Amino acid sequence: MKVLIIQPWISYRGAETISLLESIGLEKLGIKTSVACLYVDKARMSPEFHNINYILPPKMLSKLFYSSRILFYILGFPVLSILILKNMHSFDILNPHNLPSHWICAFFRLVKQKTTIWTVHGITAKTTSTSTVIQKILWSFIKPLDYWATRRMDAIISESEKVKKEVIKMYGRDSVVIYPAISQNDFKISRNNNGIKQKYGLNNKDFLLLHTSYLHPAKNVELSIMTLKKVLKTIPNAKLMIAGEGPNENYLKNLVKKNGLEGKVIFTGHIIPNKIADFYKICDLVLVPYFETEGCSSVPFEALLVGRPSIVAKNSGADEIIGRENLGLVSEPVNTAFTKAVLSFIRNRNKWENKLKKNKGFIAKNLSAEAYAKNFLSKVINKKKSVV
Repeated sequence: MKVLIIQPWISYRGAETISLLESIGLEKLGIKTSVACLYVDKARMSPEFHNINYILPPKMLSKLFYSSRILFYILGFPVLSILILKNMHSFDILNPHNLPSHWICAFFRLVKQKTTIWTVHGITAKTTSTSTVIQKILWSFIKPLDYWATRRMDAIISESEKVKKEVIKMYGRDSVVIYPAISQNDFKISRNNNGIKQKYGLNNKDFLLLHTSYLHPAKNVELSIMTLKKVLKTIPNAKLMIAGEGPNENYLKNLVKKNGLEGKVIFTGHIIPNKIADFYKICDLVLVPYFETEGCSSVPFEALLVGRPSIVAKNSGADEIIGRENLGLVSEPVNTAFTKAVLSFIRNRNKWENKLKKNKGFIAKNLSAEAYAKNFLSKVINKKKSVV
C-alpha cells in the first residue's frame, strides 16, 4: 500500500506537523508514503522531518511560492493540482489535509476513482468572531464547492470529537476521530536552561506562565495577558512569556504597556520546534486559552513531555483528553476562570506534579506517530465502509 499525503505547504505549524508524523508512523509500519506540497520550510521544521519523501514543484518555483504570498494565491491551486494529477497513479490512497487539498482530489475523482480520505484539523470554511469581512464574503461563495468536495470523500478523519461534531453540522458526514500524534524527539534532549533564563532576565523565584502560539486574534493571547494582570494581585513574582510571532504582535505589546505590565511580559519571537522544549522546561505552567479555530492543539501534550501542566480552554479539542485523563486543568476561556485555575494550580502544585509523574508514559503510548498510524489503518483503512 502507498499513501500520498497532501498539504498546500509544509512549515512548523500543527496541522503540517501532524501530516509529517503520520508519514513517519506509516513508514514504520512498512507503508510507503510521500508528501505532496508547494514548498517545505525546512529552516523552521524539526530535523526529524527533513528526510521525508516530498513531492514538490521545480526548485525555483517552489522557492517563489515560499517567498511570495501573491504568487502562492494566484498559482498555488493549479500547480498543486498538476502535482497531484502527475503523481496520483503511483498511490493507492490519497490523503488530503488542509484546503484546498481535498477540493483538488474531489475534482480528479470525476475522471479517476482513487480512495480519498480527508483529514480535518478544523473547519476552515466556518466563520468565527475573528474572521474578517473579506473572509466571510469569500467563504459564502466557496461554501458550495467545499460542501460538494466533502461529500465526495470516501472517509473523513477528525482530530477530535469537537471537529467530528463540526463535520456533521457542516457537511452531514460522519467521521472517525484520531487524536493528533505528538512529536517527541525534540523533548528527549536534556539541556541546561540557565542560559535562557539569563537571556530574558528571569530568576528561580519567578513564577513563569508560558503562552506559545502564532500571534493572531484567534489565539486569544489577550486572555493570557489579562490573566497575568489578575494573578499578580496574589502572586507578585509572576511573569508571562509569549513565544511566537504574528500579525497581532504590535497590538499585544501596546496592550502590555496600556496595562502597566512592562517587565512582567516577555516576547520571545518565533522559537524553532527543536528549541521549544527548553521554554516549556523553564516555565511553571502553560496557558492554552485558544479554542475557537482549534481542532486539538499539540501544546499541552508537548508541555507534558517535560512534566509541565497546562490550563486548557474548554471546547478546544485538547480539553477532551486533558480533562478525561486528568492531565491538566480545563477552564472556561474567560479571565476570571483562567485566573482561578492558575491560583488553584499554585495551591495544589505538589498534587499536580505527582499526577503527571504517574501519567508520564501516556503520550508515548497513545499519541506517538506509530500509534496514530495504527489508528489510521485499523479505524479507517480496514473499516472504510463504516464511515462512508
